[in-house]
Amino acid sequence: MIDVLQQHFADKGGKLLVKTAGKQLITDEKGKVVGLMAESSAGEAIRINAKTVVIATGGFGSNKEMLTEYTRFPDVEVVGIPGKVGDGIKMAWAAGAAKDGREFINMSYRPGPSKESTTNHYAASAKQPHLWLNTKDERFTNEANIEQRPFAGNALENQGGTMFVLYDEAPFPVEMQQSDPLARPG
Repeated sequence: MIDVLQQHFADKGGKLLVKTAGKQLITDEKGKVVGLMAESSAGEAIRINAKTVVIATGGFGSNKEMLTEYTRFPDVEVVGIPGKVGDGIKMAWAAGAAKDGREFINMSYRPGPSKESTTNHYAASAKQPHLWLNTKDERFTNEANIEQRPFAGNALENQGGTMFVLYDEAPFPVEMQQSDPLARPG
């Protein structure tokens, strides 16, 4: 798919710059973004004039200082590719973008023990639809939420970020799944 998209981009006259870091948004006298200053891997300054600039840098989930300053989750395990340090966001702020929505970044609580691989059997036990309990020994969500990390992360955040998994060797009863009072809509 990437090859097809890149070819379509080139066919339409686009030029793909790899190993090129965005450094600063260019604005006109009215504050409209009209381009970008970038730097090649060789250190060469590149000016790119554009009708539209899309910042798609992936947030700041790998920047401990920004997580501490701008979110309630300085120790959260980031979902996605590491290396997202907020360069694009900082460029947007420097060009006048609002700082609203700072916590809307690609991160969430990941059920399971911290710093464990998703293939670790111990960690995997928290990522199954077993019984999830909060610190008050109360069931707090439909455990099928693990299918979508945002649902699981939101449920876990609402409990303060700590949960316990209770399970046994018996399979999860189908009738409980269908009549679950904590089931999410739809």
